[in-house]
Amino acid sequence: MNSTQSIVLAIVFGLAVWHGSQIQASPQSDLAAQISAAGQNDYDNRTHKISLSHCTLTTYVYEDWGEEPRVLWSSFQIDLRDLILPRRNKDGNSVVWAPKIQDGLGIAIMAFKTVKGTVARHEIAMRRNPSPPYRVSPRQGKDSYVFRDSASFVIIHAGLETPDHSNGFIELLKQYKIEYCFPLS
Repeated sequence: MNSTQSIVLAIVFGLAVWHGSQIQASPQSDLAAQISAAGQNDYDNRTHKISLSHCTLTTYVYEDWGEEPRVLWSSFQIDLRDLILPRRNKDGNSVVWAPKIQDGLGIAIMAFKTVKGTVARHEIAMRRNPSPPYRVSPRQGKDSYVFRDSASFVIIHAGLETPDHSNGFIELLKQYKIEYCFPLS
């Protein structure tokens, strides 16, 4: 191998190492992945999922509709800077905990509000018969969808033995909001 080939090989190797370092996960994307996992809940015929892109939180609820498995039932989208997270209650929970509701398992209800003057965008399946006012959503699927604005919403996790999973979800959201979405004044 001559010196020119050695230089080319060194450049190629250096670029490969640099490119590999660029695609490693960041602390922000790691935390977003933890939030997504903590927001996931599957129980009976309903699935809750969470997506986080920069400071935009999107919730999804999928349900089985007859022969159609996992069709979008509802979705909320909000900028985390506009979201008021639940506070811990006297029991130390950030959620309303109802133990042993169904099949000996409990549910955790997480109630969210928006900062005054802001709203979350709520996307709803038309088969839910939403009342106006609403805007038509461009979503294509097994149903038609509309958007409504909402100053509050809930996320329900069912089939739980303890509220720990849902409390962890709230704590991770708080951490992410402070670290990556804190409003600059």
